[in-house]
Amino acid sequence: MKRTIVLAAIALAGLLAALLLPKAVAPPPVETPRPGVAAPLPVVQVPSAGAGSLSLVLRPAKSAFLAGGDEFDVVAELRAVPSPDGKRAPVDLALVLDRSGSMSGQPIAKAREAAADLVRRLNDGDRLSIVHFGSEARLAFELSAAGAGGRERALAAIQGIASDGGTNMGQALQMAEKTLSADPREKTVRRVVLMSDGQANEGLLGPALVDLADRFAKKGIGLSALGLGVDYDEDNMRALADHGGGQYRYLKNADELSAALTQELAQASATAASGIQLALDAAPGVEVLDAVSYELIRDGSSIRIAVRDIAAGETRRIALRVRSGSGGAGLRELIRARVVYSDVLAGGTTAAAHAAARAEATTDARRVAESYDRDAAAFGLRARLGGSVLGAMKRYESSDVSGAVGSIMAAVRGYAAEADAIGAASLAGELRRDAEAAASTMRAAPTNGRAQSDARKNLKNWGTTNAGN
Repeated sequence: MKRTIVLAAIALAGLLAALLLPKAVAPPPVETPRPGVAAPLPVVQVPSAGAGSLSLVLRPAKSAFLAGGDEFDVVAELRAVPSPDGKRAPVDLALVLDRSGSMSGQPIAKAREAAADLVRRLNDGDRLSIVHFGSEARLAFELSAAGAGGRERALAAIQGIASDGGTNMGQALQMAEKTLSADPREKTVRRVVLMSDGQANEGLLGPALVDLADRFAKKGIGLSALGLGVDYDEDNMRALADHGGGQYRYLKNADELSAALTQELAQASATAASGIQLALDAAPGVEVLDAVSYELIRDGSSIRIAVRDIAAGETRRIALRVRSGSGGAGLRELIRARVVYSDVLAGGTTAAAHAAARAEATTDARRVAESYDRDAAAFGLRARLGGSVLGAMKRYESSDVSGAVGSIMAAVRGYAAEADAIGAASLAGELRRDAEAAASTMRAAPTNGRAQSDARKNLKNWGTTNAGN
């Protein structure tokens, strides 16, 4: 049993590494088709239109589909241009630190150490504010430039933070919002980084906190959430980051705080686009079923997806599951998409790009089988496996381990069969191994308590990472 736990942990650790830093996404290698499987037909794409720092491409997983009705993935790719001069943007950063009683001892000491390390990494033109909270929030350091003695004053303020009280997260976030909104600068990235080891139990709770994160995004203020230990509410912290356009990270212990804050500064200073909203309009007879791990906000036939900030040179992918109804043969439009965002590299101006996806409806099943874009199809399969793990979590959280494991293994059989059908044998094997790693983690921590809490956070991290979020 111990060996199973170790192997599962190692497997998940490798899979979760992708969370640590934003990076340009290089397409995975395309496998050589096996004998009897034809090379894929070119995928029909309408190039992205827009002159800003973000481009948009829609890639159907196959360029031909069954005219009588079919279900497949369309991958939306958001690509940010590299920084034109290689220089990073100045950052206005508000650190929001949980100082509640559960942070006493080593956690608060490590938090102070990590915050001090971050202060030393700031450029003179960066500005920093520090808010800490227990039962009430306090502004320890007004928004000030790091240069001209600002670092020394910030370091002194950090050393004065001591743990006490409950967890009034909402009041602290409101204070951070106020300090970053008071004196906004052009061509500057604004970011709030929340660090907490517990659940909000005073002030704003649940949906009210998420509404606050939405307000951050509308103001162009990114909100990242760093969850420390195993006692915080990961669903709430992830929702704050998703709606606030920032990063979410699960830190198992306080030793990881310094690296996480360094990564936050790197990501914030490299931001190319923020406040990103992706709007989708499905063609008549086409339905968008899901965008794995992203929330679909529906308004009649239109769909909106909030996308977290994208760094210069980064590519973000979203797997859209679509269903086409029956109709005649020939080229059909599937989806039209438009992305609206704040173009940080262009000084924060509002910009947009749009694209469309089309594919050929046919009655020839062989033509469909030969039309796969293996890269897009592989991403869609990995995303759907991640979504299946996320879908199994409700059963796992209610201690129905066998039901959770069974649903994952049933799903992966279908995904692996799809991979085999397009000649991607190594992908099929990868999907099976990933599913078994998730199942092994569930079997190793089947009861309520800290072990299950740790496993739950790891699994949710892995599921959303695999899904491209």
